Amino acid sequence: MEKLVVIDYSDTSVHFFDIDSEAIEEIAYLSDGGMRDALSMLDQLSKSNEKINLEYIEKEIRILSKRTINTLIECIENNDIDNFINQINDFRNRGIDYKYFLKNIIDVLSI
Repeated sequence: MEKLVVIDYSDTSVHFFDIDSEAIEEIAYLSDGGMRDALSMLDQLSKSNEKINLEYIEKEIRILSKRTINTLIECIENNDIDNFINQINDFRNRGIDYKYFLKNIIDVLSI
């Protein structure tokens, strides 16, 4: 885990986050590099004082990380239909945002 320090100059406060490097990369990806979007996401994720990792981001923001998308694509490549269907059902039960889901799939496949 890494420590991320964010200084909020609007109210002169300092915020400390326990966050791993994969989570930082995912937030940058999800915010399309926009600082305001990234800070808004960090603010949303930091409300509970939990350590911020990919699993926590997926749970709180209801999106899928690139790692999860890659696992889903591997199911397709390996013709593992049962696991693929189980994952899709899990995404639906978790209330995953399908807009980000489809964007992530397109982004990963176009690399």
